[in-house]
Amino acid sequence: MEDILIPLAAISLPAILVPTVMAFRHAARKRELHHLERMKALETGQPVPGESMWPQALAVASVGAGVPLGSFLLTCLASVASDRLPPEVWFAPGLVSAVAVMSSMGLASTLFRGQRSPKGDPRDHAKPHYDPDAYEVVGR
Repeated sequence: MEDILIPLAAISLPAILVPTVMAFRHAARKRELHHLERMKALETGQPVPGESMWPQALAVASVGAGVPLGSFLLTCLASVASDRLPPEVWFAPGLVSAVAVMSSMGLASTLFRGQRSPKGDPRDHAKPHYDPDAYEVVGR
């Protein structure tokens, strides 16, 4: 029995080792291709494949809707709790809400900027047209 154990181990070693090495090489190549795809997407300004934009969109929506709602709710609670609150106090939540909505619009524009085509209009990258005679000073 012991005489057959060594040849069986020698035969089974490549049967186990070769698929294991091939699986590791395949996983490394897959990671390399995923990395290249991710770097190309970041370079061109496109959204990264496989990443969800829902957490960022939820944060933008909570700033745009939650901050105004919270500021007006707290001002309403303060006006109910206090009898001598001046009516000018309502300008503060209005100002806070306007700033929150503008900042959420800015966040949304930067968040969804990568979904637009990076090429745009070919005339954007062309040299501007100007009249060379308009800048000639020596001949005048």
